[in-house]
Amino acid sequence: MDNVAGFTDIGSVKWAHKAIATLRSVNVINGKETTKFCPDDSITRAEFVQILIGMLSYAERIDTSDAECSFTDVENDAWYYNSVAAADRACTAANITLPNGASIIFNDESNISGYALNAVRDMSKAGIVSGFEDGNFKPLENATRAQAAVIIYRMAGGAE
Repeated sequence: MDNVAGFTDIGSVKWAHKAIATLRSVNVINGKETTKFCPDDSITRAEFVQILIGMLSYAERIDTSDAECSFTDVENDAWYYNSVAAADRACTAANITLPNGASIIFNDESNISGYALNAVRDMSKAGIVSGFEDGNFKPLENATRAQAAVIIYRMAGGAE
């Protein structure tokens, strides 16, 4: 049984081991249980934002202390309030410039919502998202916790 970063259930996502272990080592990501990361579980928007802003805060690229949230469905005492409040245009707020490589044309690009298409293209140019081995992005599927860890790790400059 694999035990990476204290998790015993991530053997099936070897491609995400380095990202999960790195984010865990700086207290940016946790498991759902003490030894269970649950890598194939869907990640919620709140969890994703919490990890993203946690990484940017750790890197001292963003300050969440004075952030105010304008979303009416986010309660002031929610565990993710500060992260959601700080997340609007997080890369811009953190003064992150994405590297510019070759853009990936995904087989199912027509399924990517118009509001997200430029962001997906920018993230693919930067090498942060690469899609699946079959050439698809799968925009209609939920992201997993392992996929989110790799995306955030790559955004922070981590390499495979």
